[in-house]
Amino acid sequence: LVVVAGLRGEACVEQTTRVDQGMANSSDQGLSLLCNDQDGLCVVATGDADPANSKLFTAMIKNVSALNPAEIPTVTIETDARTIIVKEYDNLTVAVHHPNENTGGDGDVDGGDPDRA
Repeated sequence: LVVVAGLRGEACVEQTTRVDQGMANSSDQGLSLLCNDQDGLCVVATGDADPANSKLFTAMIKNVSALNPAEIPTVTIETDARTIIVKEYDNLTVAVHHPNENTGGDGDVDGGDPDRA
């Protein structure tokens, strides 16, 4: 668990606890989570989610939100290795990383066998 200044005192502890409870209740051990404040500062990072990407996800969701301010968007990014779902909740940007089923856990498609076509 990584906690970085972005929220102060009790607010940070409360948000961190909510994220921890959500991750503990998940039956899928492959999930990683990145939670950022409205300025793009990482509040919580779990699994292999990279806190260096915090500002990227926050800026992306702000730009997409500007397209239709009446709706709260959900952005889905799919690659061969993983799917990332990004959404804003309570002024926090949350990016959930889920490895795709066709990866062998190391991010390589088809289980990481380089001879496989």
